[in-house]
Amino acid sequence: MMDLLHITELQRGRNGTGDRKDPNFANYDESKANPFPDLPDPPALKNGKKVTKASKWWSKRRPEIVEDFDREVYGRVPKVTPKVRWEVTSATPGKNGDADIVTKQCMS
Repeated sequence: MMDLLHITELQRGRNGTGDRKDPNFANYDESKANPFPDLPDPPALKNGKKVTKASKWWSKRRPEIVEDFDREVYGRVPKVTPKVRWEVTSATPGKNGDADIVTKQCMS
């Protein structure tokens, strides 16, 4: 799948083993956590200029925020993605507690 998506390596997760010299060391010490991180100022453009008009907000600042959100929160879909077609091969009725469910087997 990684070859199909042209992904060469995965991002490393946090290292919780206790090696403090590891660049991916996980910090579990709450006293070192920053409850008030340095977040960007919403009414300021990336270049530092303040937004003073609604038109400037819609044309300049909002697109900057949307771009940051797309990049940092949602993530990007790779440019080349394989086509996937799923087909249900079987469906089995059942129960999960009191709720009726249908378990479906699929194949691509």
